[in-house]
Amino acid sequence: MRRVEGGICAVEGVEAWGRRDGKDGLALVRARGRCVGVYTKNAFQAAPLVLTRARLASSRGWTEGIVVSSGNANSFTGRRGLEDAERMAELAADAMGVSRGRVLVSSTGVIGCRLNMPLIESQIERVAPMLEHSPRGSDAAARAILTTDRAKKEIAVEVGEGSERVVLGAIAKGAGMVEPNMATMLAFIYTDAQLPSPVLRRALREAVDCSFNMLTIDRDTSTNDMVLLTSVACERVPADMWVYEQNLREGLSYVCRELARMMAADAEGASTLITVNVRGAQSIEDARAAARAVAGSTLVKTAVYGRDPNWGRVAAALGYSGARVDAGRTSISIAGVHMVRGGEPLPFDEQQASRAMEGEELVIDIDLGMGSHSATAWGCDLTHEYVELNSRYRT
Repeated sequence: MRRVEGGICAVEGVEAWGRRDGKDGLALVRARGRCVGVYTKNAFQAAPLVLTRARLASSRGWTEGIVVSSGNANSFTGRRGLEDAERMAELAADAMGVSRGRVLVSSTGVIGCRLNMPLIESQIERVAPMLEHSPRGSDAAARAILTTDRAKKEIAVEVGEGSERVVLGAIAKGAGMVEPNMATMLAFIYTDAQLPSPVLRRALREAVDCSFNMLTIDRDTSTNDMVLLTSVACERVPADMWVYEQNLREGLSYVCRELARMMAADAEGASTLITVNVRGAQSIEDARAAARAVAGSTLVKTAVYGRDPNWGRVAAALGYSGARVDAGRTSISIAGVHMVRGGEPLPFDEQQASRAMEGEELVIDIDLGMGSHSATAWGCDLTHEYVELNSRYRT
């Protein structure tokens, strides 16, 4: 696998651009192909998400583009919110010169406010003529969809060689209201891999389960979140279909995991990325539950912020995680310092351990000693800045 430049425009047939006007951004992507998605588990689903799901169902997964707005979620806006989403799609379709019914819609931002449609229309009119197949285009789109993010999330990879070579490119946003089972996050992934929709759907679900669904920032789940994977139409016949599909799965899992790490590292107010590795679980479900519980624990997050090597908080999170655990078999290390082995606390230098916890990433390693399954979750510390930012989010 090779990292390459270009973001979503590393994939042939993808054109993109975006712009920002203060807190409000808009991105357009023109790409024809089959699309599958994974969506928020929140029972209240925003108008853009409802429309996108309906359009993919009616078109049997075919799409010709997407319009994404940031700054306003268009959620809890009633019938008029759905009308605004439909109008947004129509404006984007006309501006991009594609079929009206084949443009998807996504929005992110404040819940409960109607879209500023005059601004949306103006942004679409300005962005559409700028669409281009270039790294600049992907960069502009990636920056336009951000809200409280401090940095863009963009990646592209190539996997394999010859006729089995697969290219994937993605842009995403997400910094707060992030909790497993899809978080406040949008991710738009494009690939030149030509595979049936059921194969794409299974591959996306598998990739999401070990990446975005293992990401937790603040235990809040949004109404708008979606991950879309589009297989852009191209002419290619792989010599070995099995290898071709495996290349897609490998690349897709890597892309989703890297985007999840980017989101955790760039979380609202965060100073430290927390990576929790769990091994020795009886099942993959147990491994994931244990890792998520530790990464999402408020007490673990504050201990990381304070550089406090308090392994008891990790143990407590494991105990309530729902995973099958046995205190007498559990081992815990924080920042490479072994603190518990087989249920027995180990002597360690507190000051040395605290210094080891400094840095942009902190790794917590856990061995449950119960089986052979493993999982990784990502989170971040909890800081004063997070509280300050979210106490004045709408002002």
